[in-house]
Amino acid sequence: MSGPPRIHIVGKKNAGKTTLVCELIELLTKRGLQIGSIKHTHHHHELDVPGKDSWRHRVAGAAAVGILSPGMAALFLPQDRELA
Repeated sequence: MSGPPRIHIVGKKNAGKTTLVCELIELLTKRGLQIGSIKHTHHHHELDVPGKDSWRHRVAGAAAVGILSPGMAALFLPQDRELA
């Protein structure tokens, strides 16, 4: 399989997934890597609300953050970043 390496974090609600993901994002960006994350949910998810998972991923340093749920897909990129 080609392409960038991927890490999948899966677990039950309130198991610490988001905390782990944010710590990984911070660690890997400090090492000079550009990190993207995707939040998958089975319910409606408010977009980019302070304290919510997607917002926390961005604050941790993710270069791109996606949200996927039934009937919705969103991608957040920094305003100074262009799509290639």
